[in-house]
Amino acid sequence: MFRFTNNRKARTMQVRSIQITVLILYAVSVCSFAYTSEYESYGNRDPFVPLVGVDPLESAAMGEGVILSVNDVFLQGVVIGVDGRNSAIINGEVMMVGSVKDNMTVESIENNSVKVKIADRVHEIMLYTE
Repeated sequence: MFRFTNNRKARTMQVRSIQITVLILYAVSVCSFAYTSEYESYGNRDPFVPLVGVDPLESAAMGEGVILSVNDVFLQGVVIGVDGRNSAIINGEVMMVGSVKDNMTVESIENNSVKVKIADRVHEIMLYTE
């Protein structure tokens, strides 16, 4: 790419062009690391955050963990199976009728609600309200 000659002026120009090339590459790399993009949700759920498989340490830090009351239960989704076996995503876990977590048992799963039994009381949790 560069030919080295004995001419002092030519050598100086070669060194300058190498220095400028290195400086441009450095500037481009610094600019690319300085730019960060952030997802603007505009009130919607971030589609890149998984609904299922939340890290246990992260969920414990958010106050989730042991289910003590109906206030600790978060219904995130309902899956209606063609074979009649419905599933619900509760606190980041896929659960079916009869599933048990802590002192909560899933009693039934409907299209937009789930009935859970906590401390011998049955509670209906709605996925959304119309």
